[in-house]
Amino acid sequence: MIDTMFMFSSNSKDCSKFLVQLPPSFDIDKLLTEVLLSQLFLLPLPPFKSVFYCTLIVELFRVHPSIGSAFVEAVERIFNRLDVLDTECIDRFVGFFSMHLSNFEYKWEWTAWSYVLELEDESPKKRFVREVLEHCVRLAYWERIRPTIPDDFDMLMPPKVAPIFKYDGSAAYEGVTPEAVTLSKEFLAKIRARNTSEQLIGFIEEKIQPKVSADFKLEIVIHSLLHIGSKSFSHLLNTIERHLGIISYVANTKEQKEHMIQCVADFWQDSNLQVIILLDKLMTYKLVDGQSIVGWIFSAETQRFFALSFIWRILANTLEKSKARCETLEKELSLLKDANTEKVKAVEAAAEQAQQEQRDLFIVIFQRFAAVLTEYLSQEDPDLKSLWFSTTVGQFMSVARQNLKEVKTILPVLETLLSVNADSRLQLIYTQVLHMC
Repeated sequence: MIDTMFMFSSNSKDCSKFLVQLPPSFDIDKLLTEVLLSQLFLLPLPPFKSVFYCTLIVELFRVHPSIGSAFVEAVERIFNRLDVLDTECIDRFVGFFSMHLSNFEYKWEWTAWSYVLELEDESPKKRFVREVLEHCVRLAYWERIRPTIPDDFDMLMPPKVAPIFKYDGSAAYEGVTPEAVTLSKEFLAKIRARNTSEQLIGFIEEKIQPKVSADFKLEIVIHSLLHIGSKSFSHLLNTIERHLGIISYVANTKEQKEHMIQCVADFWQDSNLQVIILLDKLMTYKLVDGQSIVGWIFSAETQRFFALSFIWRILANTLEKSKARCETLEKELSLLKDANTEKVKAVEAAAEQAQQEQRDLFIVIFQRFAAVLTEYLSQEDPDLKSLWFSTTVGQFMSVARQNLKEVKTILPVLETLLSVNADSRLQLIYTQVLHMC
């Protein structure tokens, strides 16, 4: 069965037809389901992307409908083992299951899981249902998903997607004065009037800067720009591209970039997907870097979200961009064998710098993991079964597994972290990482 998947990985329709024609020596429905899901959960990486397994299941439902009952049984078994399932596998299951529902009109026997509503918020099952519903909303929209679930599941639905603009004067926010609201309105008017970057910077220096703190100056500018671009992604991208100079002007230090990221998270606090996409775009435009994103992720303000998958999606995107840049420069360097010496030296220098920045990024990530886990474990009688702790440890292991090649380049640093952290529970976690390398 696995060989068949590899042979027809580019065509799920043909793959499904050949799979159901294999001579069944066992219950073909259960065997197919088990093989498919076991490949999906393979660590450190499945052979194919989750979308392949999802489309394959859809095709199998079409050509071999009897597999449906075996699939439902498998989902139930996995759901009942969420408390012992690897964190990374849970995240894959969330993505896979929500994609599966999108192919079947988002229909599921939710009432069979109604008991999760009585569980604590820390329950892995409750977290799973909440994450699945959020992913379904991302794949469709809130009004499409809400009618597909029972009324009592409404408590697990994500909020409706809506920006929160603190400077429109419609509600009171901590630290936002009437003067700040007025300044924001004036700044918005100048943006809509298509003032040049020089004119906008002049307004910031002459009108905003003397009247508010540096933090609120940044907030007024970033929130105003986000408000202008909140109608659609095209509006957002156009707004960012048109005002790159303004954003760089107000957020040019690591601390300011972290504060800007927090502004983005505050503005789109009701839409994790918007935060994921916007931070990815800000990295693409080089308005924020990996260090500032990591600094924000491990800040005291953000640590409370560690049990949610969107935070770790942002970290994964950050690492993927860093690795992609290194790979691009290495590929470019390999193609310059016959080029002039100056150009080769320039690319070599860029590649070396990118690799060093990548090493520094991984070092900071592991240091921050060590710091937050040490702080948690230093509490009196810490709960080692809490969702926050299990998710944080699981994501730590996932980062190491997904980036073994890069982690091997900083092994001496990991060994040092292991030696200086006296807590035996933290040492055990680091030892497991070292053994993977």
